[in-house]
Amino acid sequence: MDDGLGPKLNGSVSPNPNPIAPQSAAADLQNNSPLTPTSNIPSKPKSKRDMLLITGTLILVLIIGGFFGWRSLDKKKAPTAIAPIIRIGLSMDTLSQSRWPQDLKDMQTYAANHGASLTYYTANSIDTTQVSQIENLIAQKVNVIIIVPHDSASVAPTIALAHKAGIKVIAYDRIISNSDVDFYDSYNSVTVGMLEAKYVIAAVPTTVSVPNVMIVGGGPTDPNALQVHTGVMDVLQPLINAGKIKVVYDKYTPNWDPDIANSDVTSFLATGVKVNAIICANDGMADGVAAALKTAGLLGTIPLSGQDGDISAIQRLVVGDQTVSVYKPLNTEAKIAIEAAIAFTEGKKPPTNTTFNNGQINVPTYLLTPEAVTKNNINSTVIKDGFLTTQEIYGTSKS
Repeated sequence: MDDGLGPKLNGSVSPNPNPIAPQSAAADLQNNSPLTPTSNIPSKPKSKRDMLLITGTLILVLIIGGFFGWRSLDKKKAPTAIAPIIRIGLSMDTLSQSRWPQDLKDMQTYAANHGASLTYYTANSIDTTQVSQIENLIAQKVNVIIIVPHDSASVAPTIALAHKAGIKVIAYDRIISNSDVDFYDSYNSVTVGMLEAKYVIAAVPTTVSVPNVMIVGGGPTDPNALQVHTGVMDVLQPLINAGKIKVVYDKYTPNWDPDIANSDVTSFLATGVKVNAIICANDGMADGVAAALKTAGLLGTIPLSGQDGDISAIQRLVVGDQTVSVYKPLNTEAKIAIEAAIAFTEGKKPPTNTTFNNGQINVPTYLLTPEAVTKNNINSTVIKDGFLTTQEIYGTSKS
């Protein structure tokens, strides 16, 4: 039976595990062994100096212990604040043109690199839809809104609504006219038009004394299309005045639509007017124009331009069906837009290199310089930048 005193040894209580120190004074007396005092030498009284030293040490221990106890309590009461996620809104005109999915992908990547979220909507080139989507982003209280406008005039009133909610607005690639927009990020579209005209006119055979030129413009509601046209005419007008060229067709194309461009050019070629050069505002429409020229048996015989460095256009450069594509590295443009949004959220001003008058204010602007891509510099431009690969262009690993 267990008596609670611990394990037994031969039926008796186990001996004291420490034989030097007795279990109790009573046990010592019972065993006729005298009590052994802790010390037979009387304690020496503490000096005043020793007492002060002991007291000071105790006080110091209490102070240090209290300090660390307070710090521990303070940390529990006030945890470190987590920085809020930066929320960026993006309103896109369309994703149907080949360049825009790449812009979106690049902006998503750069936003994620900054720990920011990106909420985007696509209006499919419907103005009322785009306005409604921007208003939705405002209602969500995002920090900054980036807008690729379909119709500059339609979205302009939303800028004031965003500002009323304390939200900054960035115009991406296309300026938003007659508004108090905060920042404009794009490539120089006037330069785009100048490069297109320059390379196309230079490619006309010298045997043609006065070339007949077609100008296939972009969307009439897009200020970029107007700027491209301005650049084209900067090159052509002196030649027109000198009687060295003749413009036989000059028309804008709603929504930069390749099918409309195809239909318009097909109809004009059917009139029988001789065409020696076609300045087409972008590569997407050049797809439609190239199809019209192929049907007419003229593909590869008429100099043709575009912009954006689309894969189809670069492949036409390789075989000689297109003369030039004005290349605009989209990843750089997207990076500038996201970094501007981050700067605004942090209460800073994004870097600029010029201003752009949108009819109401001089908008702080960062304009990038485009580059002409021809058959001869594909490797040193779109491939070198990683914009396209040799596999995509040639279907092989050609370097």
